[in-house]
Amino acid sequence: MSGFQVLIDLIPIARKPQIAVIVLAALLHSELLELPKLNGAPASFVKNRTSGDILDNAILKAVAVVGLLRKEERL
Repeated sequence: MSGFQVLIDLIPIARKPQIAVIVLAALLHSELLELPKLNGAPASFVKNRTSGDILDNAILKAVAVVGLLRKEERL
């Protein structure tokens, strides 16, 4: 199974992700990097062009977004 199929299985409703998913691709291809964002991942990066700081920041933002969505659903 591809990583993109896993993404679609994890986030069936792109506008309301229940899981924070960041995609790391091995290849630099602009259309390939947009596909995860269209399917609910807040960010996608190329592995060898992404620093640990950028990745850490993206993970924190993704977790915060999922936390906010869940809180809104409870209200």
